[in-house]
Amino acid sequence: MAQKLLTDKLLEKAVPPKGGRLELWDSYLEGFGYRASQKGRGSFFAMYRLDGRQRRMTLGRFPAMSLATARTKAAEAMQAARENRDPIAEEDERRREEGEKRSRTMTVAIADFLRLYPRYKPATRAEVKRLLEREVLPTLGDRAVSSITRRDVARVVNAVADRGAGTTANRLLAYMGAFFSWLISRGELGATPIVNLAKPVAERARDRVLTDDELRAVWLAGEKMGYPFGSLVRLLVLTAQRRDEVAGMLRSDLDLTAGIWTLAREATKSDRRHEVPLPSAVVEIIAATPDRGDLVFRAMSVRKTDDRAPRHISGWSAFKKALDRKTIEILQEAENERAKEEKRKAKVVTLPPFTLHDLRRTAASGMARLGVAPHVVERLLNHSGGTIRGVAAIYNRHSYAPEMRHAVDVWAAHVTGLVTPAPSNVVMLHG
Repeated sequence: MAQKLLTDKLLEKAVPPKGGRLELWDSYLEGFGYRASQKGRGSFFAMYRLDGRQRRMTLGRFPAMSLATARTKAAEAMQAARENRDPIAEEDERRREEGEKRSRTMTVAIADFLRLYPRYKPATRAEVKRLLEREVLPTLGDRAVSSITRRDVARVVNAVADRGAGTTANRLLAYMGAFFSWLISRGELGATPIVNLAKPVAERARDRVLTDDELRAVWLAGEKMGYPFGSLVRLLVLTAQRRDEVAGMLRSDLDLTAGIWTLAREATKSDRRHEVPLPSAVVEIIAATPDRGDLVFRAMSVRKTDDRAPRHISGWSAFKKALDRKTIEILQEAENERAKEEKRKAKVVTLPPFTLHDLRRTAASGMARLGVAPHVVERLLNHSGGTIRGVAAIYNRHSYAPEMRHAVDVWAAHVTGLVTPAPSNVVMLHG
């Protein structure tokens, strides 16, 4: 067979004879050729031997594929054959994988991520699931993972920030970054679309601690609201545990006689079993809740997307607004009473913003103020780090149960003292 150095100009002029075909063989790379189908149109191929049989592999069509690219692919195919690998089978597998990547939607990939990603603790995994399913899937769920761009990610994250949830937007960006990095580590993605995307808002550590007057008003507001949210907020004040941990409280985890609440490892953010001592005020609140099954704060309605499995209460935003209104009303009533006693005009009360998590910080700060040691407070909060860490944390296996019991009792006595006036028949002696 005649060989010629294949060039773009030669390929552009190549015309097959009428009723026949024209094949041009490259003198630069043996086994590489071009078959013309019409003037300036044709396909590249490579001929090689594998297992004693001659094989022909179609590389691509000209001019969509350049001569240089075709020659490179031909050289790679021949090298594979010399290594006893089938380049046709490898190319078919590559195309199949690329097709799967194009068809692999964000919905499918995120479901796998939530199931397989090893770094999230159970409580964190639940929060990541909630955020990705609520913010990402409605917009990008049907899109192929490989089609997601930096602009797509920015649009989703900025939509959250623009409605005033800046911290949530920051968390969402971090979770999406972990998701795309995980895909890269599995070889399912070549690069992350999250490039040079800054956090939507600058965060600072919260330091809000409620005053005793504010804490009293929150407690009384909870009493007025009743079960379930009012009961829950009072448990948040007294136990210093996390909102979702209290909301997910199970009767099977409670020993009200001993005053112990045992949280399984899977139910805590710190990913370890946690025993919370319960003061008598907490036991009374729990004992007064209606028995609707194992969940103490069970939701009465069922979402259409649920499998009808029981779930704890939600709707935190609406509840918090109602709590704020009642808290301000109680603070204003107290101010009106003081103004009346002092024979002055009452001031208009304002309530600096606070979150339910600030109740946990308030309890921790209050215990410290009442003389509870920092390492006892940290153990009660179930923090993984803190005062005792490193080698000391490894060897110090003391449960601090008596110390934590004392801490919650001291704190409960302080809180209930804020809302329970001293008996009128008690005579205060002054030395």
